[in-house]
This record gives sequence, C-alpha cells and structure tokens, in this order.
Amino acid sequence: MHTNRIIRSAGTIGALTLLSRCFGLLRDILIAYHFGTGLLASAFFTAFTLPNLFRRLFGEGALSAAFIPLFIQTRQTDGSPAAWQLAQRVGTLLTLTLTLLTLLGIGLLTLLMQNQLLSPTWHTTLNLARIMLPYLIFICLAALSMGLLNAHNHYTLPALAPTLLNLTLIATMTLLFPRLTCPPDQIHALAYTVLLAGILQLIIQLPALKSRGARFTPTPFRHDPR
Repeated sequence: MHTNRIIRSAGTIGALTLLSRCFGLLRDILIAYHFGTGLLASAFFTAFTLPNLFRRLFGEGALSAAFIPLFIQTRQTDGSPAAWQLAQRVGTLLTLTLTLLTLLGIGLLTLLMQNQLLSPTWHTTLNLARIMLPYLIFICLAALSMGLLNAHNHYTLPALAPTLLNLTLIATMTLLFPRLTCPPDQIHALAYTVLLAGILQLIIQLPALKSRGARFTPTPFRHDPR
C-alpha cells in the first residue's frame, strides 16, 4: 500500500513536471517568434535572472532544506499546531525579509536608471528587472508552501504550480500580444505577467494549506533552540 502510494506520487510529479517542460518549450518558441534573439529578448531574460536567483536561494535552497525537516520533526514531537506556529513565524520572517530586499532592489534599480550614459537596452533591462523583482516575494512563499504540502504527502498542487508561469506567459503572448503591436509594450507585458504568475502560484496552494491547519496571520519570530 505504501509502495503503491509512492509510485503514484512519483508518477504524478513526473507527469506534471513533463507537462511544465512542454509548456516551457512552447513559451520559448513563442518568445523567439515574437522577439527572435534580439535585444528585447536578451533584456527580458537578463532581467529575470535577478528574481530567479533569489528564488533559488530563499525558496528552493538552504531555507527549505533546513526548515522542512524541522517542521516535520516539530509536528512529530509537539503536534501539528506547534508545527504550524513555527511555519507562521518562518513565513512572517521570510515575507518581511523579502519585502525589504525587494524595496531596496527597486530603489537601487531606480537610481541606476537615472544614469544618462545607459544605453536604451540597459535602461529597458533595469526597468524590466524593477517590474519583476516583487515576483521573488510570491515565488519564495510559493516554494515554502510547496515544501509544507509535500510534508503532508500532498504532491499534485506543488508539482502543478510551476506550470502556471509558462501558462500565463503563453496566454499573454497568445491573447494580449495581438492588441499590443509595439514590441517594447509586449516585453513589458511579459514582465508584468511574470509577477502575476508568482502571485497565482502562491494563491492556488493556500486552500490546501488551510485545510491542513495552516493560518496566515503574521506571527513574530522568536528563537527556537531546536
């Protein structure tokens, strides 16, 4: 029984990951179709590198690797309510930290954009980065949510959530681009779509978290000797 559940979970994750990769390929094809390998495409991918770097650091890196085992241990030793209180404290601290980093980053990017010596391409790159930087708040919280759901043996939504980025970008290029004939407007629409995708990836997981005991009220962080 346990083995069958593992096989089903692995199959679900594998299928949804493959689906996400297929949509990612379609996304790249559409971006290449609309922008080729020109300066706007380069500006978009360069700008997206910054929030993506923080996502890997805070969302899928050391934080998740350290916190999820602690969450599971707390649930086993002190019960589910104590584990969710720990999750609330970590989530609150993460939100405040990411918000501060985002505000500082936006301020720095805005200052850099005032440089009159910047080329138009670099100005566009910095502006796109400024638009997409808040994405890191939502995607890191979404990654934390994925880990919490996985800790409760719920794998479908966490595996499905990354697909939303590709789907929203595809939808924007398919439905909105015909109304936006100016390439700079199109590339900025993609940047706002990235931000929207991050919000959606977090939102779709909230009901599943709530049904498992999560609460979304800010909780002050205090040192836990564990």
